[in-house]
Amino acid sequence: MQERRNLLRTKVFKAARLFGRTKLGDGIVRDISANGARLEMVSTSSIPGTFDLSFDDGRTLRFCRVIWRKTTELGLHFAQGAFRAAALRHLVQPKGNNVAPE
Repeated sequence: MQERRNLLRTKVFKAARLFGRTKLGDGIVRDISANGARLEMVSTSSIPGTFDLSFDDGRTLRFCRVIWRKTTELGLHFAQGAFRAAALRHLVQPKGNNVAPE
């Protein structure tokens, strides 16, 4: 198979969380570059074509587009720009905080 990526990926084993309007699931990033990543999950069937990816439980997010899909893996393309601060206070609250979101 011919390599079509512009940048080579670095092998990693990094936990990641996927967000849409709500948390979509968790996965493991198996390799990554500045432009994208390969994400391993139990199942990819319920994951939409675009979502936000976080390495820090939703505090910062990176918008992703699915380039290819297998039963347990996704090939992702990162949108241009850096990680952005999350505006998901209703999804991610400090542990032990019983105050309802504003």
